Amino acid sequence: MLFEFLIQEIEKFNLKENIKENYQLEFEEKRVSLTISGVIIEKQYKLEDGSFLLFSTDNCAFEEQLHLTLISHDLKCIDKIDLGLEYVSGTLDNIQVINNHSIEFDFFPNTRYQIFIKNSGRHLFTNPLSEVHYSKPILSKKYLKIAKLAC
Repeated sequence: MLFEFLIQEIEKFNLKENIKENYQLEFEEKRVSLTISGVIIEKQYKLEDGSFLLFSTDNCAFEEQLHLTLISHDLKCIDKIDLGLEYVSGTLDNIQVINNHSIEFDFFPNTRYQIFIKNSGRHLFTNPLSEVHYSKPILSKKYLKIAKLAC
């Protein structure tokens, strides 16, 4: 019997450039009053609880950042993580859904990451010198956790 993951890749979100050189998030071709980082949505997933996970990038060849945004079913931001280093280029590649709560991917050369999606927020102590930057304050609950995997 095959196990079917409840994380499904979708194509419902778009970023449209507007006259102010900003990018407006759209869901099913309707504007959303939510701002996310990045100018290109690389991948997007619908999760088992109806929320969404977006992978977006800045389209900057020499200092690319990956932005992971968790969005609720009613299109509100739940959590954000940025992955990037100054003067280091990255490319999102080899994305693989591992189970209903995690996805693995490559971004920097010879580096694999795993993103964990939690149904209930947890307090995480983070390293401010890491390439992983959590957007929420240190003591707030986080629903996304990223780990670097051994290669």
